[in-house]
Amino acid sequence: MQLWPHQIEAIEVCERAQREKRSRVLVQVPPGTGKTEIAARVALSWVQARPFGRAVVCVSSGPVLEQFARRLRSSTRLPIGIERAELRAVRSCRLVIATQQSLWGRLASYDPDTLLIYDECHHGNLDAPENLRLAQRFQHVVGLSATPWSSGCVNLFAESDRVTLPLWQAQREALLAPHEILPWVPPAGPLGLVFCASNRACEAASRNHALSSWVGVQIPERERQMRLQHWKSGAIRVLYANRMLLEGFDEPRCPHVWLDKETDSPILLVQMAGRALRYRPGKVARLYCASEALQEQLRAALQRCNAPHLRLV
Repeated sequence: MQLWPHQIEAIEVCERAQREKRSRVLVQVPPGTGKTEIAARVALSWVQARPFGRAVVCVSSGPVLEQFARRLRSSTRLPIGIERAELRAVRSCRLVIATQQSLWGRLASYDPDTLLIYDECHHGNLDAPENLRLAQRFQHVVGLSATPWSSGCVNLFAESDRVTLPLWQAQREALLAPHEILPWVPPAGPLGLVFCASNRACEAASRNHALSSWVGVQIPERERQMRLQHWKSGAIRVLYANRMLLEGFDEPRCPHVWLDKETDSPILLVQMAGRALRYRPGKVARLYCASEALQEQLRAALQRCNAPHLRLV
């Protein structure tokens, strides 16, 4: 697989920093520009260069865990340990993928010189001390995020080596689709995606919209996957979502996203918009907002991706 220049830079910066006794590297790149590939190659490089070295990739959810597992298994014969719910990685596994929740109570089984690759590291926030403690445990940490703006993440990576890719550059180099921020219009398909504030809002909107469905929290995984597959196949044209499909979800054909969810979080706004930014030739991502205020919030959030930094404003 041919790497993009920012991926090569990120891997080289990580390898150089990790020659020291302690390292912190932050990789801030927009959604859809290859964070998984960077993480996989950095993990493999770490264990290949150290006969007894271990690397653990910490992820935010089960679907992201499966994505990383597929990528690593395609590149190595080393066993991949899994830390998820009742599943535990054996000590002999030098490559481990773990959900944040499972890792909270299992840190004692990892030596401090284990490499931690912290995917979506904005979850390491001061109001989420268990997530922040994950990164503080290890001497070598690589954080990956499109939006590392949470206060805890800022503190963790304040003095780190850093690799950034501005949104405007990713769009100019055809790594991401250009976008437009627009006033609300009725959601339409195919592959229309609407983010709502609750399961109840999703269900009500879907009930009144022919050829639509919805996904949300506390919906059984099998049912969610079936509804998602119907959306991807065109059997349903619009999918309403509550707290789903924000991380580790790729559907480059998705052209438009509707934001019907008020929020003060620029991180969440970028994650929602990012579902439509995956590149396809000729595609323009259209981002429809339920209010003028939400349009301005989204514009400001995406502007932060145009000039990546860690400073809170």
